[in-house]
Amino acid sequence: MAEFIRDLLQRWFYNRRTNAREISTYLTTFADEHIKYRTETAHRCEIHLIHFNTFKVDDKWKETTVDLDERSCSCRQWDLNELPCSHAITIARFKGVSINATASEFYTTGFLKHAYEMGVDLVPDPEYWDIPDVIRTCTILPWKKKNLLGRPKKLRIPSAGEKRKLQSCS
Repeated sequence: MAEFIRDLLQRWFYNRRTNAREISTYLTTFADEHIKYRTETAHRCEIHLIHFNTFKVDDKWKETTVDLDERSCSCRQWDLNELPCSHAITIARFKGVSINATASEFYTTGFLKHAYEMGVDLVPDPEYWDIPDVIRTCTILPWKKKNLLGRPKKLRIPSAGEKRKLQSCS
């Protein structure tokens, strides 16, 4: 079982490592698709200046407050995902800031490549394992299970609308 899991992890890491090397954009494909989807809805927003880097954005559904310095929006999508919402994209375009710069560094391809750069090593034979003496001399006792008194309970419990069958002894 452990060998199967190791083999599966090794294949996953290899596939994701090669896929990460093929990405030529600054952000991962997931982040690019997210930003592309949010950019389509960002065209409808109206911008009102509150402070130097604080804006009120009206997207015809609700009004939100975007702060570029704090990297936050009152809709909380930018705060939670760390990917810009449509309000933040609108403000980034207005201020001339790169939309890619508004995303967290966790969504960059460099971070993705770094996550999968290490491989999964083979598990050596048990004869080569270095097991400490404390663990080697430890005795493991079986689990103590207490049997309950009385007749064992039925596994099936009738649902709310179902009538119980009354059984009479003959």
